[in-house]
Amino acid sequence: MVAANWDNRVEQELGQKLQALRVAAGISQSGLGTALGVSRTQIQKYERGDTRLAVSTLIAICKILRRDPMVFLARHFPDNSRPVSVSGWRYP
Repeated sequence: MVAANWDNRVEQELGQKLQALRVAAGISQSGLGTALGVSRTQIQKYERGDTRLAVSTLIAICKILRRDPMVFLARHFPDNSRPVSVSGWRYP
């Protein structure tokens, strides 16, 4: 299944970035887990790409690490400069 393989690659990529940013910030897996309200084991699963990161979890991680979410996602949105109009509201 192509979609499943792509999803797995994305989760692994996000996990690798999470680990690198966490280590660069000097935060342990246990410390990040405590800040998120999850176990160290759950952080390990995120970092290995075994468990999908919910958007709300990714946002919380970005706040804890003081990083823009695009650090994780920019490769998937190479032209993020075009305005997008969705259901009557415009971003940016």
